[in-house]
Amino acid sequence: MTASDDAVHLAVGDASRAAVGDAVSVTGLARAAGEAGAPVPGRPWVAARLERATTWSLARPRWLFAVDAAVIVDLPHGDFRVLQRGDALELPAGLAVGLQPVKEAATLLWHDDPA
Repeated sequence: MTASDDAVHLAVGDASRAAVGDAVSVTGLARAAGEAGAPVPGRPWVAARLERATTWSLARPRWLFAVDAAVIVDLPHGDFRVLQRGDALELPAGLAVGLQPVKEAATLLWHDDPA
């Protein structure tokens, strides 16, 4: 098995194989998980693939990171943000937000604040 095979294997959810120094393909994990998302092995993050517009209702604060493509975040009262590749945004609890990829499907990482 090559390093690439390991990354793909981990990307489809075999977190039991994750060890120090193992590569995890966040984009591969997100593609395998789709919009539902999947936990990133060994981290408190979720990776997901955003292919079409969706809405989140946030029960807890959420940190959102656009990994590889731009995403429009529709906020209440007509406000919005455009996250470019590499941008992050903190969203407060109790918010309903719309998410939409700009040109192509986007890989997202997020983390819900446990507080």
